[in-house]
Amino acid sequence: MKTLLLVLAAHLALACVPPQGAGPSPAHATQSSSEVQRLARELGEAWGRRDVAALDRLLASEYVHTDVTGAVLGRAAWLEQVRARTTTFAVDVDDVTVTPMRDAVLLTGRNRITGAKGVLLELRFTQTWIQEGGVWRRRAFQATPVTSPMEIAPASASVAEAEVRAASAALADVIKRRDVVAAERILGEEYSLMAPGIGEMPRAKWLASLPEYVVHSFEFSDVQLHVYGTTAVMRSRYKQEATVFGKDRSGALLITDVWVKRDGRWQIVARHTSLL
Repeated sequence: MKTLLLVLAAHLALACVPPQGAGPSPAHATQSSSEVQRLARELGEAWGRRDVAALDRLLASEYVHTDVTGAVLGRAAWLEQVRARTTTFAVDVDDVTVTPMRDAVLLTGRNRITGAKGVLLELRFTQTWIQEGGVWRRRAFQATPVTSPMEIAPASASVAEAEVRAASAALADVIKRRDVVAAERILGEEYSLMAPGIGEMPRAKWLASLPEYVVHSFEFSDVQLHVYGTTAVMRSRYKQEATVFGKDRSGALLITDVWVKRDGRWQIVARHTSLL
């Protein structure tokens, strides 16, 4: 009898253990859903008021942002885009659906972005949140416009300047990561680089050499940007520590970039560099 009781107790104990790979408990899932919804609204409000410090706290370390134009920005590039913006907005969130998963939470819903002149844009979004360092952080965001996409602010030079600065930050991030696929989206078909000791390097050759361009650190300063409709010229001072094909290419440069807006996104079509 004692043996039988021990066997029954063992079976009951096993029955109380959730199977491998089981999802979160209902109570835990509800708590996670509520917390992520709160943080998602907090993040939207922080974006609206350009609170980069709050966004930095709420984003995962490997954050990826896909906006309504289809542009894909890494964490640093997206934060720079927000920092460069001069306009603030109110952000409303509704029609939210939360799907808890084992190690993440999927959030879908609708955003209404309002500026001084009324509603500027409505979009559907999908967000992925993960736990990092014991707290929930947004890992990815993708937006689809519900109505015809509109400029998020009046069509002014300040908005275009913010877009170009964000595109430039994205390019610097792509170069540091040596991401050829991402670079192909940012470089126009006619892109060429003019550089001392190299002469002219066309787009195909530049892309082929990107994996050998190892940037250890870089810094832009004294950036001057002028926008002429769908064309922009950016001049800056640039300092880097880098190696190219194993040779040291550290130093300071003057850079002139020419950007053109096509299909709702900015592409670089020319870069000219000279030694300081």
